[in-house]
Amino acid sequence: MNMSSWDVVPGQQTLQSARCKGLVSHLSIDNFGTLDEFVADHRRVALLRTARGGHDLPKVEGVQDAIGRMFDLF
Repeated sequence: MNMSSWDVVPGQQTLQSARCKGLVSHLSIDNFGTLDEFVADHRRVALLRTARGGHDLPKVEGVQDAIGRMFDLF
């Protein structure tokens, strides 16, 4: 049977998902969103996904708190 390069995609996605679960910490914040964090090359990387909001995310209640905690501002 001849496999195309697309045949390996599901297996690779499963491997990537398993690796991410071991590296990325996931925090679900009720009525706000989720915060995913990991460390790469001695740098902290974060992805904050809010449940609602627009283009002025720094003004959304709670985003400033998340940024402050990440950078030890308070």
